[in-house]
Amino acid sequence: MRENVLEMKHISKDFSGVTVLEEIDFTLNRGEVHALVGANGAGKSTLMKIINGIWVRYSGEVFLNGEKVRFKNPVDAAKRGIGMIHQELDLTPNLTVAENIYLGRETCRGLMMDKRKMTEEAQRLLDELQFDVKAREKVSSLPTAKQQLVLIARTVSMEASLIIMDEPTSSLSISEIDNLFRVIKELKDRGISIIYISHFLEEIFKIADRVTVLRNGRLIGTKAAGKTDIGEVISMMVGEKHQHDKKYIRERPSGEVRLEVSRMSQMRGQVRDIAFKVHEGEILGIAGVLGSGRTEIGKMIFGAMKKKPGYKIYLNGEECGMRSPKEAVNHGMAFVSENRKTEGLIMTASLLSNIALVPLARQKTPWVNHRRLEKTAADMGSRMSLKYSSMGQTADSLSGGNQQKIVLSKWLATDISLLILDQPTRGIDVGAKNEIYVLADELARKGTSIIYISDELEELYNLCDRILVIKKGQIVADMDNYDRQVTKAELFEKMITDREGEAVDLLD
Repeated sequence: MRENVLEMKHISKDFSGVTVLEEIDFTLNRGEVHALVGANGAGKSTLMKIINGIWVRYSGEVFLNGEKVRFKNPVDAAKRGIGMIHQELDLTPNLTVAENIYLGRETCRGLMMDKRKMTEEAQRLLDELQFDVKAREKVSSLPTAKQQLVLIARTVSMEASLIIMDEPTSSLSISEIDNLFRVIKELKDRGISIIYISHFLEEIFKIADRVTVLRNGRLIGTKAAGKTDIGEVISMMVGEKHQHDKKYIRERPSGEVRLEVSRMSQMRGQVRDIAFKVHEGEILGIAGVLGSGRTEIGKMIFGAMKKKPGYKIYLNGEECGMRSPKEAVNHGMAFVSENRKTEGLIMTASLLSNIALVPLARQKTPWVNHRRLEKTAADMGSRMSLKYSSMGQTADSLSGGNQQKIVLSKWLATDISLLILDQPTRGIDVGAKNEIYVLADELARKGTSIIYISDELEELYNLCDRILVIKKGQIVADMDNYDRQVTKAELFEKMITDREGEAVDLLD
């Protein structure tokens, strides 16, 4: 029988009388990877924050190595060997990578901080983990994916015996994910126990020993990973049979060209000579590895990133400069950013204020009809199956899936002809993902054109009519997904093996 490192008994927690955890039992063995899954709002993060000492008021008992504990704060938990990698990047941007890794545990020489030694130790750790990050770099200069690697390195450096990983791969590339899994296996071999939270269920079955499912604050069950499958786990998460990897089949769009782009190159960057068309009612997927230029293409079309002179963009047959997001919005274009918290929402503003952003920006009169805005917000809440208590609550009080619905609501509250979705399902649960798939399919059937950028290849070949593959800033393939379904292997091969410099002209 394996030794319990952690045991939680009858854990319950409420906020202002609203129960978020009810009688949860959870155990973790030494050297085990135990996956914790559930829809947004299921209670996963709340349960982990109890272990980590963030929430101190709860009912039930927590035992660590057989000893009953109740941590006062995260520092108290860290002293007992518990580390947590949060989904939100809790780094200090103006400090270096080394300073962030050893924050609060700085190496000193006398009364002075020994930055040189600290940097050398941090670089040695990063090299051992095979993370392509320089210890001297400022965190503010790093892309999101590398900031995630810094968080992982910091937790490993703490020599924790129990590590909680909350969505650790949400911003990582395929190669970085493989590297993380290698690190997890090494930690496991050293007897370190890991609680792994992820919405990417395929990952769970690659690394987890057991899987525990929560739903609406209740324990649904715990299964050995080798004795269950994705279909059963999804059913446990959503409370019903769920079709995994559903193919959305629409008729081939016969409408006019909605968007035409030619000779579009990034002012400062690798994206160059982009040319393609999107038809009315078509979902065009964009695939590529991290750093390939996918997001940049979406932002350039939307006017959020500068383009070199000489490009042409036609929307509904009209030539448009698209020099700013305001111009794009006025032409009926919408853009859902990959980072909803910094580019999609005003987190401290109300749901009503967030939904009203685009309708107010597009109205031509200076007067605000508050009653109409309130009705629009309520209608969007109903249409999007939004879970909220009132339109007055702030966006930061919602789960990731419901935050994404607010971002979509602000755009769909007006008439749009082209919708650009950049990683629209990142960090949200299976149920919310399916709702976004259904919504995209419905919009396309009604004539809205969609550009769909995603890391999840299954989304692209199940939802999109055509798929462009981007490599090093150029289009290297245009894959027809109407007559035959593109396979994951074909798509991935195009992403990583096409010859360099062989861009495709898609306007012929």
